[in-house]
Amino acid sequence: MRWGKVEVTGGFLLLMAWINYCDTQQLLPAAFCAAVLHEVGHWVAIRMVKGRIALLRLSAIGAQLQLEASLSYGQEILCALAGPILNLTAAFWAVSSNREVFGGINLALGVFNLLPISALDGGRILNCAAALVLGPEVSDYICKTVDFVFSAVVGVAGVVLLFSGGSVTLVMIAVWIWKRMVMYRRGTKIRFGG
Repeated sequence: MRWGKVEVTGGFLLLMAWINYCDTQQLLPAAFCAAVLHEVGHWVAIRMVKGRIALLRLSAIGAQLQLEASLSYGQEILCALAGPILNLTAAFWAVSSNREVFGGINLALGVFNLLPISALDGGRILNCAAALVLGPEVSDYICKTVDFVFSAVVGVAGVVLLFSGGSVTLVMIAVWIWKRMVMYRRGTKIRFGG
C-alpha cells in the first residue's frame, strides 16, 4: 500500500500483527515510539543538510528512507548518526525520569543501530568514514569483511544459544542482519533506518 511518499508492505503489517499478538508485556507501544523517534532523527538531519526524501518504506525488515539524491560523505555520517543519537538521548531522559522500559528500548535501538553492519547506521558511518580516509574501493572491502564477520558471529552465537536451551531471538536477528546485508549489497536503495 502506498500513500504519497509512504509505502507499507504486507510483511510489515503481518509482523506488527504477530508482535502485537505476542506482546504480553505491552512493549509494542514503547518500541513503536522509539522507532518513530529514530526515524525522526534521520528526517531532521536530512532536512538540515537540504536532502530530499523520495520514499519512506515500512517493511518486515524495518524502515528505510530513500533519498532523491546522494549526500556527501560528511552529510551521510551526520544523517546516519542522528537516529541513534536521538534514541540515546531519549534513553537518558527516560531513565532519569523513571521510565526505565522506554529508556531500555531506546538504548537497545540506538546501540544496535550503531553496529558496523552496512545495512545499519553504524555500517553507513564506517563506510563513509573509511571512504573519506582510504577511498571508496578500500572502504567497500572493509565493509564487506566487517559485514561477513558480524553476521557470522551473531549467527553462530544465536545457534549456540538456541541449542543450549535459549531463545530463538538472536537467530532471528542474525537472519534479519543477513537479509538487510544482502539487500544492501544488491543495490537496494536503503538509505537510513533500522
